[in-house]
Amino acid sequence: MRKVEIVPYKKEWSKLFHEECQKLQEIFGHELINLYHIGSTAIPTIHAKPIIDILAVVKDVECVADFNKEMEEIGYDARWENGIAGRRFFRKGGDERTHHIHMFQKG
Repeated sequence: MRKVEIVPYKKEWSKLFHEECQKLQEIFGHELINLYHIGSTAIPTIHAKPIIDILAVVKDVECVADFNKEMEEIGYDARWENGIAGRRFFRKGGDERTHHIHMFQKG
């Protein structure tokens, strides 16, 4: 059973988000429309689960699987829709997760 711990806000979460965005932009290139820091780590000063949630908007969600190998190379596990129709979900860090990527097609 995986344990999720809530911790005080950390300023480094914003930096970790931006570092991961750069990696995603390099991988997805022209397919990527925008990236957003979402979830509790995106809200300064509140306690949060220490997992960086990123919403990625792409041109065509069906093309996301074409990048699974590159995502695996930077530590992500592809989870396909993972319970939400139309989403492509990636997680990083196994049981000690550090990042979640939620990808949706524009519109």
